[in-house]
Amino acid sequence: MLSGKCFKENCYNKLVGKCRCEENILFCNEHLPEHFQKSSNKGHQWLSSHFKPADDIKQPIIQKLTELKKDIKAYRNKALREASEIIKNFKTTFGKYLDQINYIDNRCSKIIEGLNSGEEFLDVSTEDDMESVLKLNAQRAQLRMAGWDTKQCCLDYSEINAAISKTYITPFNPFVKGIEDAVESNELSFFRSGSQNFATINLDSFQVTSTITLQIAESIHAHTSSCILPDKSYFYFGNPSYNYGTTFMVDKNKTVRLLQKAKQGCYIDSVFYKNFMYLIGGSANMAERYDFAQNQWQSLAPVPQGLSFQYSCSILLKDSILITGYSLNKMICYNIIQNNYKDVPNLVLNVNYYKFMIRGNNRIYLVEKGCRIMESAENDYSGWTQVGGCGIANNAPLQSSIVRYKGFLYFIHFDSQLWKFDLASKQISQVKNV
Repeated sequence: MLSGKCFKENCYNKLVGKCRCEENILFCNEHLPEHFQKSSNKGHQWLSSHFKPADDIKQPIIQKLTELKKDIKAYRNKALREASEIIKNFKTTFGKYLDQINYIDNRCSKIIEGLNSGEEFLDVSTEDDMESVLKLNAQRAQLRMAGWDTKQCCLDYSEINAAISKTYITPFNPFVKGIEDAVESNELSFFRSGSQNFATINLDSFQVTSTITLQIAESIHAHTSSCILPDKSYFYFGNPSYNYGTTFMVDKNKTVRLLQKAKQGCYIDSVFYKNFMYLIGGSANMAERYDFAQNQWQSLAPVPQGLSFQYSCSILLKDSILITGYSLNKMICYNIIQNNYKDVPNLVLNVNYYKFMIRGNNRIYLVEKGCRIMESAENDYSGWTQVGGCGIANNAPLQSSIVRYKGFLYFIHFDSQLWKFDLASKQISQVKNV
């Protein structure tokens, strides 16, 4: 820091510099030009106002800058890891998308080829028809091996409609999330079983803040499917007083809107994906999706034969839906784009246990009531690990949707008990009776 006074007599202005010429003078901003004009010395060198930190000042500065560099390194490494994961997911997602589009393209080509050659298309509308198709194709294969000239009729007429309407084609999205978290909300709404009462509980106070009576014709049974949407509205499907197929919405203002009735079915989970609500399994082994824009139901590929999805539970993972049921010892994966099913590998489940799935922190948790909690691999369903036991003794379905709040997943069980799942400890505990 410069000390002294300006070379100009009686000037006490703030110093701005020092000239290292022969005169070696100090100057203020006002008299700086005067010194340079009067002096003929060519060795002018302006030294700005500065200071040399003392040791007791230097060390705290060095320490803070060193800590900042550590933070910068941590942020850089985190960015590199996340970018690497994004690139990895992008490659995987893009590869799968190409496979799906190529699959659809090949099916379209076969349909066009069949139409141009006058091929017959079987109208496959039931599982029995599908079984007949497989048997017929097997017989034709045997005849071809014996030298007969026969065509293989393996195309379903419904594929033509699906291809024309582009039912299962979606634009490529390079930023598709893996396992999305449950909807974040500090409230959880549910129907009180056997009534028309729609109650809302605050997840800070754990008190019921409102109970309204919905103007619908019948009481709501606890086995009704419930799904909370991103806008905090609720979708319900199932069995008000066992009136199968009834479908309605309750928006965030608690206004009820009836939707088009679906096929018969109940005891089923529902999954929301890109403006569609998917219902697969249940008492009728149904496979349908509801189009919110058109207010209508569309049939999906039938669930695999020989499997009972009674009291099914489902959850979304990227562009697939994982499904299992009360009496199933395995999990099925439904591919939304390809409209087909496959078994989930390396996972054996207990039969006659009610099951439900919750999601958070890029993982899925499969809960077998009264038994165990299984954790999926990150953003994947190919690997599962048991992370604990399940203290819910009542072997029955859920009564509400599942919401996330402050690191916990909350839901209401069939016996009107509020429970929470701790995403840190991965344990389920009871909160209170509601």
